[in-house]
Amino acid sequence: MKLARLFRAVPRVVSLLWTAQRLLGVKKLCYFIGSGRSGTTLAGALLNAHPKIIIVNEYNLFSRLRGAAGALARWREYDAALRRNREDNANGLVNTGYDYSVPGGHQSRTVYPRVFGDKKAVESAQPFRKFGPEQFEVWGRQDWPACFIHMIRNPYDAITTMYSRNNPRSYTFRDLTWRTPRPEIPGGADDPMRELLDRTAREQGENRILLQSIMHFFARAEGVMLLQKHGTPELINVHYCRLVESLRTELPRIITRLGLECDEAYLAMCERIVKPPSRTRTRLAELWTDDVRALVDAQIRRFDFYEGYGWDADNPANPPAN
Repeated sequence: MKLARLFRAVPRVVSLLWTAQRLLGVKKLCYFIGSGRSGTTLAGALLNAHPKIIIVNEYNLFSRLRGAAGALARWREYDAALRRNREDNANGLVNTGYDYSVPGGHQSRTVYPRVFGDKKAVESAQPFRKFGPEQFEVWGRQDWPACFIHMIRNPYDAITTMYSRNNPRSYTFRDLTWRTPRPEIPGGADDPMRELLDRTAREQGENRILLQSIMHFFARAEGVMLLQKHGTPELINVHYCRLVESLRTELPRIITRLGLECDEAYLAMCERIVKPPSRTRTRLAELWTDDVRALVDAQIRRFDFYEGYGWDADNPANPPAN
């Protein structure tokens, strides 16, 4: 029995050693943070196509590392993340019916990355919202300096897409413990989302589902706000509309912030999969009554990274806030 267990352990040990060798040159651990439906999959795919970057598609590395006890457990997560990246990109990265593979890119073929990370933004925002960024070093236990990429999209479009695609019917109040008011958030001890919370509790049916989507969206934005106020680790704000409209300016800016460079061939490959963002809010315009828009507009005004966005506005602050 002992010999059989030993033989079963050999492939895992070999895999861990290969992972350790591959990641020896990593200089930065990169996470996405914020809300889903904001262009994170596209941005992660573009970065994952770079010859020196590996961004895993929603392995949830940030939260998994928080629960990893000891160096061996962390390296097992790194190994599993690399295997997940290879599997996800084996036959093209398809999400919501759209193929995010970059033709000619290095998806899963990057052997010795300089930047390694994960694009599951929501699972980074919620812990910051619940525990505060001051806990980062306590439960992050990072092996490399960390940075966060915050994808920003018009809240109306992101929330509408959450409502229509992300099964918000599964949202319940029992999972909102991370929504407890924090004194660091503007408004002091008073919860600036109190009106939204009260309205959500009173509503029924589809209106309640929409309001819950709004509440979850801005609670995650509060997690980003706390990280931004803390000042560390590094936060890179990226407007989704700017990334797709000015790829040759925005993508090099992100990669430069990550400490790397990109060439013409890489940018040309990335351009092939980029298309303008859709205004999903107009597809379900009947849901957005004047009183609900007023609630959303009040929340938008709380966050400097949403400046310039609204129901009839897609004019983010210039230059991008970082």
